Amino acid sequence: MLSEDIKQKIEDWFALHSDAMVKDLGRLIAIKSVRGPTEDGAPYGRESRKALSLARSMLEERGFSVSEFDDMIITADFGPSPPLMGILAHLDVVGVGDNWDTDPFCMTIKDGKIYGRGATDNKGPSIASLYAMFCARDLCPELKNGFRILLGSGEEIGCLDIALYLEKHKPPPNVFTPDAAYPVVNVEKGRITPFFGASWEKDAALPRVVSFAGGKTTNIVPDRAEAVVEGFTLFELESRCEEFAAKHDVLCSASEESGSLIVTIEGTSTHAASPELGVNAQTALLELLAAMPFAESESFSYIRALNRLFPHGDYYGRALGIAMSDELSGELTVNFGVLQFTDIDFSANFDSRTPACADDVDLV
Repeated sequence: MLSEDIKQKIEDWFALHSDAMVKDLGRLIAIKSVRGPTEDGAPYGRESRKALSLARSMLEERGFSVSEFDDMIITADFGPSPPLMGILAHLDVVGVGDNWDTDPFCMTIKDGKIYGRGATDNKGPSIASLYAMFCARDLCPELKNGFRILLGSGEEIGCLDIALYLEKHKPPPNVFTPDAAYPVVNVEKGRITPFFGASWEKDAALPRVVSFAGGKTTNIVPDRAEAVVEGFTLFELESRCEEFAAKHDVLCSASEESGSLIVTIEGTSTHAASPELGVNAQTALLELLAAMPFAESESFSYIRALNRLFPHGDYYGRALGIAMSDELSGELTVNFGVLQFTDIDFSANFDSRTPACADDVDLV
C-alpha cells in the first residue's frame, strides 16, 4: 500500500505535468497511424512508423534508453534488471467512419473529455503509461523491482508485432495492458477472423445487384454500406428505403449517380468486441436486398445466403450455429465486418470473439 505522503506526491506530480501529458497525447492523435502500405523500415506503413518514432523521441528526450525490434515495437526499462513487470500498449488505430462530430485526427476537448481517434484505444493509455514511468523515475529513483514499457504498432491488425517479439525475447514475468476495462480484466476471449468468398459467371438478368461495398476493417462494426442495383426505378428504391428505415435503427436512402442507382445504409460504428453496441450497416443492407425481387441468379443466391448466415441484429453467431457462452467470459460475439461484392465474385471477413469454453470442435 502507498503511504499518504507518496500518494500526495504522485497527485502533485501529475498536476504539474498534466498539460504536457495532454499535449503529447494530441501529438500522437494527430498521426493517422492506420495500417498503410509496407515500406522499408515501416512494415505497417509510414504513419504507424511515425507514431512509433514520436513515442521513442518522448522517451529519449526524458533520458530513457530505447530499444527497437523489427521496426514494429519499442521498449524502455526503468529500475533493476531484469524487469519484474511489463506494460504493453499500442500506437496503431483502426480507420475512421463517417459519423464523427469532430476531426478524428485533431484532439478536441469538450466538457472535460478528450475526443480523437486513439484517445481511449490505445494512445491515451500509452501516454498515461509513459507518464507513469516518468513519474516513477522522478519520485522513486531507487525502485526495488524494475519495469518495462512495450509499445507496438500492429495490435489492430492481429498483433503480429508482439508475436514476432516474443519469438526472440522473453517478456517480464508479469505483464498487463492498459487497453481494457477498469480496474482489471483477468481473462480475455479468443479471436477468429476467417476470410471467405466465392466466384461465378456473370448473369445480366434484371433486376440485379451490380456491386456491394461494405466494411473494410474486420474489427469495426461497419457504419456504412452501399449497393449499386439495376432494374428498379428510383421511386421504387426510395419507397423500399423509407419502409426499411422505419423498421430499423438505420438511415436508408436511394440516389442516382451517373446513371447508376445506389442504395445506401448508415448505421453506427463500434468495436467488434462489443458489436451489440453498434448498428451494422452491412448486415442491414443485406437484409434489405435479400427481401427484394431480384432475378434468380447465382449472384443473388449468395446475397441471400450471406443474409441467412449473418442476419441483421445477430451479434452472437446463432445463425452460424456457433453461439455459446460461459459464466467466466460471457457470450461469443460475431461482427460481420468486411464485404466487397461484384457481379462475378465476393470476398468477406468476420471477427468472432470466443469465450473460454470454445474449442476447435466448436468452431472449426
